[in-house]
Amino acid sequence: ELRARLGADTTPGQVQAILEETISVPLRYTPHVDVEEVDRDEVVTRIVSTPSNAADGAKLADEVLAAVRAAAGSNARNGNGRPGA
Repeated sequence: ELRARLGADTTPGQVQAILEETISVPLRYTPHVDVEEVDRDEVVTRIVSTPSNAADGAKLADEVLAAVRAAAGSNARNGNGRPGA
């Protein structure tokens, strides 16, 4: 389980899609993304994912963090690939 603060323009669907693309560890269930808070500048999400094999927990955590960073990075840029203002 992970709470992540992302830009307000990030949608749960975007986070879900990035998780599905990034995670290679076999899971018990599809990752679940909930929105916990929304304000003008950010969205707080809760991401829950469980590996099929408990020994894969650390690798899953690495992959979820990579997905969250990708989601945060994709919304930190404007249309021309440069950091947004």
